[in-house]
Amino acid sequence: MRDGWFDENLETFVKTMRDYKTMSPYCTDAMDISIGVMPNRPHKVLDLGCGAGALSIQAASRLAPIGGSVTSIDSSRRMLELLELERSSMKLENLDTVLMDGEFLQFEHDTFTIVYSAFSLVFFSDREKIVKEMLRVLTPGGKCVITSFPYNNEVFNIFEEAIFRLTKIHPSETIRQVVSLGDGIDIKRMMRDCGFTNATVHTTSHQWLMPIDVFLNFFRFNPIFKTFQSYLPECYQSNFVTMCREIIEEIFPDGTLDLKITCVIGLGEKPKTNGQVALNPHS
Repeated sequence: MRDGWFDENLETFVKTMRDYKTMSPYCTDAMDISIGVMPNRPHKVLDLGCGAGALSIQAASRLAPIGGSVTSIDSSRRMLELLELERSSMKLENLDTVLMDGEFLQFEHDTFTIVYSAFSLVFFSDREKIVKEMLRVLTPGGKCVITSFPYNNEVFNIFEEAIFRLTKIHPSETIRQVVSLGDGIDIKRMMRDCGFTNATVHTTSHQWLMPIDVFLNFFRFNPIFKTFQSYLPECYQSNFVTMCREIIEEIFPDGTLDLKITCVIGLGEKPKTNGQVALNPHS
C-alpha cells in the first residue's frame, strides 16, 4: 500500500531524513529499550515497513558483531532500493531486504525474536491485523516494538492551524486518529487486545532543527501532510503549503524551524505459552 507515496520526492525525503536525523534518534531509543545498547544475544529482527532503513541500518550494525540478523520488509521497491544502497555502502551482510506487504507476512510462525514497526503501522488500514501478525511471527517471549508520534504533536498543530486559517473551521479530531496511533494508553491497549503481555509505553523527545524550506520539502509529499491536506475542500488544497509556511515563519522568523518532537514507543512480549489461535500467514 505504500508504493508510490514518495515517488514525487523520494530522494529528497530520504536525504533530509538522514541529514537532519528526523527519525533515527527515535529508532535508537526503541532499540535501547528492547535489545539494549550492547546486545548480548544474536537476535533475529524483523523491521516491518522499514522505509529507507532508519531502524534497519542501526539494528544490523548493532547486531553484526554477535551474529544477529535483520530482515527489512516494505511494499515500496524504491525505498528498498535506497536501503540496499546504504546496506552495501556499509557492508552489512546481516541485513536482507524483502518486497512484502505488512498485512500479509510471508513468514512462518515463531520466526523472529523482535519485530519493529517504526512509524509504519499508522499507514495501514487494519492496524490490529498487523499487530496480530507481528505476534504470530514472533518466537514465544519475543518482543514487539511500535513507535508513533502521539496526538499532541507540534507538526500536527501547524497543519491544523493552516486548515483553520484557510476554512475558518476547526479540523475534526479524526485527522489525528488517522495519522497517529494515539497516546501511550492507546498503544498499550492495542497490544494487550492483540495478545501481547507485559505491555509498557515509553516516551522520548528529540529536537528537529532545519531550515523552513527543507522542512516543507521534507513533508509536502509525505502521506501525513497529504492526509491533512485532503481534509480541505479542493479549492483550498493548493494553498495549504503556503499557509503552513506563513504559520511557521511567524513562529520562527529567522527561517529555521526548531521543534521538540515527542515519540511514543510501545513494547510488548509474546506469551511464552501462547494459548491463542495463530493467524494463517496467507489468510
